[in-house]
Amino acid sequence: MKSIFTTILMAIVGLAQAQSFQGTLRPGSQANSAICAIRSSANFSGNPTNIQFSLAVPISVGVRPTLVMLNNFYSANFASSGVSIIQTASTATDYIYLINFSSSLFVSKTYTANTLDNVCEISFQGNPTTTNNLRLVQLPDGLATTGTGGENGQYNFYIEFQGVDRTNTTQMFFSANGGTVVNNANGYTAFSSVTLGSSIALPVNFTSFTASKTASNALLQWSVATLQDVAYFTVQTIHGNTVTNIANVPVGTTTSYQFNDGAFNSRLGKQVVYRILAMQKDGSPVFSSNAILSKQFATNIQLLNNQFASNAMLALELLENSKISIVVYSTDGRMVHQLQTTGIVGYQQISVQKRLPAGSYKIQVQVGQTGYTFNAIQP
Repeated sequence: MKSIFTTILMAIVGLAQAQSFQGTLRPGSQANSAICAIRSSANFSGNPTNIQFSLAVPISVGVRPTLVMLNNFYSANFASSGVSIIQTASTATDYIYLINFSSSLFVSKTYTANTLDNVCEISFQGNPTTTNNLRLVQLPDGLATTGTGGENGQYNFYIEFQGVDRTNTTQMFFSANGGTVVNNANGYTAFSSVTLGSSIALPVNFTSFTASKTASNALLQWSVATLQDVAYFTVQTIHGNTVTNIANVPVGTTTSYQFNDGAFNSRLGKQVVYRILAMQKDGSPVFSSNAILSKQFATNIQLLNNQFASNAMLALELLENSKISIVVYSTDGRMVHQLQTTGIVGYQQISVQKRLPAGSYKIQVQVGQTGYTFNAIQP
């Protein structure tokens, strides 16, 4: 009788153990997000107490993106205090992230066989990166020798219910379209992964953006890491709370671009703030940093007479009212004369007359943010 009871009990336990779970990735609600999901092999009800996903992003994206939790669909089972993200591990080819859900709460969930169940949505922030496939991975030896997080088998997909491992260790992953990825999970010696049907679009990465003056124009130059996800560029100016689109620049075959703003000096303000908008193919914008360029207040400035004895005279043509600072230095670097005034829009002459000892001098003129230097003499 005891033998029959034991046999029945073992059969029940065996049936309970037969339910197993696999993990997958789905496109998220944003261009740079993804959903981690699971499915059960059979109808099942239980209390999940630990779930983990290991994710990989190719290091070719540049600086490691920051992974954050966008949505926790299992918040009833795993409060925020029970969710951790470890993103210090890496391999020679990938940045590795471990998302771990852990709780002692006994909140039962019901699963339908072969039906997707969303666990969480994650997003990449901090460093704009190129479009790449995000992958679920199971790393060799759990990355125990080359990463952090430690024990053997740490970096893989795993799920347990009240301490019972329900991971399908033979076929750990499946693709969102229903296919299955077979791996050698039991030995933790395989690098297995599942790739999204469509890429996770991580934002465009601006590698540089500069603005410089050329005569009366502004030369803007920028570069991006890749063109894969860029539809076009838009050059913008920012004045107070007003953003103005001044030109669209089509995407070509190079990652470096430039634009010459011939209207630079006529734009509002003493400084012009530029930025570049990269419009992605999914319709989402990515912005460069701002580049601030001080305007050239004087279109023409010259020293009409370089002799103090006969009244050294500066001639200026200003684009707007500007503060003017004039300082005279001797050859040994001593300041011997100083004059500050305000120039008005248009042409004017300013006297730099000063009785000085015989010798050579330098006249330094500052108009707004732009400096000029002239040589003068006292016979």
